[in-house]
Amino acid sequence: MPAPVKLILLPGFATDQRMLAGQLAAFGDALTPAWIEPVWGESLGDYARRWGERIAADYQLSGSPPVVIVGISMGGM
Repeated sequence: MPAPVKLILLPGFATDQRMLAGQLAAFGDALTPAWIEPVWGESLGDYARRWGERIAADYQLSGSPPVVIVGISMGGM
């Protein structure tokens, strides 16, 4: 049997999990982490790396099942 997958849903910038109500209803154990504050002059890549580290720490994803990340608009960037 394949390993379970942890689903992370990233809403668009300046939005929250309400944007993903339908998806959360269908995938009740999906995670929708809050946006973190950007640092002035930070590149998109640096922001994504920092946010990814925060998500991994907050949800204890180290050594977890495979993770699938789905984003909408800026969350997809």
